[in-house]
Amino acid sequence: MNISKLNKCMDDLRATLGTSVESTAIWGPDGLALVGYEVNPVAVALFHELTGQLSSALSQSNFPGLGRFFIAELEGNKLAVVLVMNDYRWGMTVDGAQGKLGLLFSVAIPQALNNFKEALYG
Repeated sequence: MNISKLNKCMDDLRATLGTSVESTAIWGPDGLALVGYEVNPVAVALFHELTGQLSSALSQSNFPGLGRFFIAELEGNKLAVVLVMNDYRWGMTVDGAQGKLGLLFSVAIPQALNNFKEALYG
């Protein structure tokens, strides 16, 4: 894992989505943020736990396993996006009212997944 590359992941995301990125954090298996912007430690812990519970619920329900990311729509036109890379997670809160959802789905998420993988595994 390369912390400077993880920080670059954050910079690239914010360059792509601009001010619609309200907060973002990358955390490890212990649920503690490694890097981030406007990090909310309570939210990191919550989404760490939620990701584990979602993965477990899918497995116990004989559903396909959790893929590379999931998205939750929040009140106030906000989106919570969690990227999953083995034991590492990258969460972000995005303001959906800013009209950059096309960029989020077609550019930012695919780019973030590639950058995240590169930062973690070289």
